[in-house]
Amino acid sequence: MEDEFLKYIKSRPRSAKSGTNYVSGIKAISKRFLGQNLFSITSPEIVEKIIFDLENNSKFMAENAKGHRMYLRAINHYKNFLSENKNFYKSVRSNDFLKSELVKNNIEYKSLKNSFYEINLNDNKYLLKCRTYNKNYTFV
Repeated sequence: MEDEFLKYIKSRPRSAKSGTNYVSGIKAISKRFLGQNLFSITSPEIVEKIIFDLENNSKFMAENAKGHRMYLRAINHYKNFLSENKNFYKSVRSNDFLKSELVKNNIEYKSLKNSFYEINLNDNKYLLKCRTYNKNYTFV
């Protein structure tokens, strides 16, 4: 996710020069304040909640002020990046879920184009695709 975010930042004329600083800022936030890699979060809604929590953390706000608000700018850019690419990352999560279910049930699969997967059950071939409806995964 880090590489995709850096490409996104570099594609934005006003932020391009700060790209590596924003990546470093997110890594610092992850290490110092979150205890987890922020780049592993793909939901803009969760990042929004993290921003709210950080804005209410006096230690974070003091560090942010020292760094000329770079931390908040970095995490807000990351949230915007996720928001603009929400459907893509939703699809990635769906595909990861489908593959994990197939592996968990010892079902061999073959990856095809456009996020389809071919499986063989009882000498029959099936095409599967995972969709998300009402925040639930559905195989079609």
